[in-house]
Amino acid sequence: MNLAQISLRHKNNLSHHITQGTSWLARSAEGEETAALSYAAFELRFGIELLAVYYWATLLNRKPEADDLYDIGAFKRIEKRIYELAGHQKEIDDHFEFMRIVLGALKIDASFLTPQIGKLKSYWHDCSELCHVGWPLACSAPEVRKAAFASLTEISQALTSQVASMGWPVLQDATFAGLRDKFV
Repeated sequence: MNLAQISLRHKNNLSHHITQGTSWLARSAEGEETAALSYAAFELRFGIELLAVYYWATLLNRKPEADDLYDIGAFKRIEKRIYELAGHQKEIDDHFEFMRIVLGALKIDASFLTPQIGKLKSYWHDCSELCHVGWPLACSAPEVRKAAFASLTEISQALTSQVASMGWPVLQDATFAGLRDKFV
């Protein structure tokens, strides 16, 4: 892996920052190149934020207006709006389980992972820790580097799987949504 494989321009597709983070992670020599871990964390954090914004925009189910853009200024606000629009994690889990049943009945076999908003928040915090001055001060310890590399590897794999999933279905039909609500 060389630096030529790392894009120097941002793209708005969901996988871009995750791919960037994964590239920096590969460049880190399993965590020994600590600056590469910092860049991996930074890009993966962008990837988490973009995925959360994608979920929010999907759930908004309309074109965002100027006032809505305040919601995406901080991860905590995006998280809050997702929960307001979709319900808390139990309701999200049940919505996705209902949709898996529907897909199964239609004999549609595709990756369909339930977004874990609390896990995204945890990943965001883990990545953020490597974007602050404490990281360069602590990274001389081998166990700290190994732990950071393992954490970022888990985050990268989880985000890659989530982005490859079918997304977040929003039910437009009131009768069908009512059936889902009864299931939930």
